[in-house]
Amino acid sequence: MTIKFFPLFFEQIVKLDPVSLQVNYLCSTIALAIITYAVKLLADKIGRVPSILISTYLGISLGWTLAFGKYYFWDVSWAVCLIWVLRTAFMNCTVPLSKSILNDYTNKESRNTWNSFESISSFGWSGSAVLGGWMLDKLGYEWVFIITFGLQLVMTIPVWILLFLVPGKETAVAVDIPSAGEQIETFFDNSGTTLDNSDDSFSSRDFTRKR
Repeated sequence: MTIKFFPLFFEQIVKLDPVSLQVNYLCSTIALAIITYAVKLLADKIGRVPSILISTYLGISLGWTLAFGKYYFWDVSWAVCLIWVLRTAFMNCTVPLSKSILNDYTNKESRNTWNSFESISSFGWSGSAVLGGWMLDKLGYEWVFIITFGLQLVMTIPVWILLFLVPGKETAVAVDIPSAGEQIETFFDNSGTTLDNSDDSFSSRDFTRKR
């Protein structure tokens, strides 16, 4: 409900000029890349679902900090920008982990169906922006932020179910791939041909014919 109104918030409340606003968005992109990599390392240690929950709760906490900061630091532009950059990074860094869980635990036939729900999510973003705009006129930025991040907190409840479905710490399965020499040896064993360097009767032409 609030994502599309952050540029207005920075312009009207924080008083950022257009250049500073774009620098702010650039910093959020860099922070997202760094935190996404850090969360991936965390997922290798404690599992994907716990990492998603930790990152999401950190993002929601930063969002509420931003909302209640109206009475403390909304006039300090660098503080508002820092909290917003970190909030944005923590809330969006879990997308690769979520997609990997979806791909690992759905079969190929139904995977496209589940991925198609992203279009419904996009529609929800547009619809919630209309509601957010109406609430913004009636309540102001502070309460719109509080309600939005409260809804995000509620939406983490289904994620807890995944704790019982997705292993906490997953290990890779080793696959024994035969070497090239072993594959050649197996070929000759199956074809009944022996590879003997002392036998001059064997040639590349025989190899081609028998194959």
